[in-house]
Amino acid sequence: MTSDAKVISEVTTKFLTSYTADNKQLQSPGLSRQNGFRESSAQTATLELNRKLDKLGEEVKALVADGYNPEELDRHISLLHEYNDIKDVGQLLLGLYQEAHYSWFHLVCRTVSTVLVFL
Repeated sequence: MTSDAKVISEVTTKFLTSYTADNKQLQSPGLSRQNGFRESSAQTATLELNRKLDKLGEEVKALVADGYNPEELDRHISLLHEYNDIKDVGQLLLGLYQEAHYSWFHLVCRTVSTVLVFL
C-alpha cells in the first residue's frame, strides 16, 4: 500500500470510528445492528478503494517503465477534451445551418404533397 493510501485509510478509519462513537449515544436500541452493518460496509468499501488505488498505482508505474510520460498523457487528454468541445460546437453550427437553409425544402415538400392529394 502506498503512503498516500495509508494516510487515506487511517483518516477514513479515524473518521468512521469517531463518527460511530459519537452517534451511538443518540441511537435507539433497534438501530444498533444497522449501524454495525454500515460501519462494516464502509470499511469494506474503503479496503476495496485502497486495493483499486494500489492497482492504479502499479499500472502507472508500468506505463512509466514502458516509456510513457504522465505529463504527456495529461496533455494528450486535455487536447482530446478541447477537440471534443470544438467538435460539439461544429455540430451545433451545422444543425443551425440545416434548420436555416433546409426548412424551406420541407415546407415545399409538404405543400406539394398537399396539392397532389387534392388533385
